[in-house]
Amino acid sequence: MDGTSTAALIPANTFTTDLAYTYVGILGFAHLPVKDRVSYPLIIGCSGYASATGFELKTTLMGHPGAGSVKFSASNYIVGDNVGTATVSIVRSGGDTLPLMMEYTTSNKTAQAGSNYTAVSGALNFGPGVTSQAITIPITSGCASNGPKSVTLLLKKPGIRSACKSTLSIVVE
Repeated sequence: MDGTSTAALIPANTFTTDLAYTYVGILGFAHLPVKDRVSYPLIIGCSGYASATGFELKTTLMGHPGAGSVKFSASNYIVGDNVGTATVSIVRSGGDTLPLMMEYTTSNKTAQAGSNYTAVSGALNFGPGVTSQAITIPITSGCASNGPKSVTLLLKKPGIRSACKSTLSIVVE
């Protein structure tokens, strides 16, 4: 900046978008010292000045008021290995006037994808007025013959890091 600028550009992806944060910034200006031989011919002097302005930048969660939030309908799910599927209900609360999208995926815990269950992933789209959705996970018959097995279901908003993820353990007996 040259002292006449009225704006500063902050590069894209400088701030996180997964949580609301407050950043503190300082914009500083300094006029570099200049040798002065005119005011006092036999003495070399220096002059300069500086100033700083502090400010706050606040980021907010990506999302819109009225979209609400989602959670699992139960804190745990236990299904029999002869049922064929585990169906998990996702419930929207706190608003349903705007669309809301959530991503989901399964991951191994003690159950193994391909032999104990079929891995699933995708997106749930809650349109205006939609307050619940279901995710179905195919379970292999007889997979719990050597004891209960668990699979994890991860639910998150697109582009959000771990702080906003919800996980659920599904136990197959």
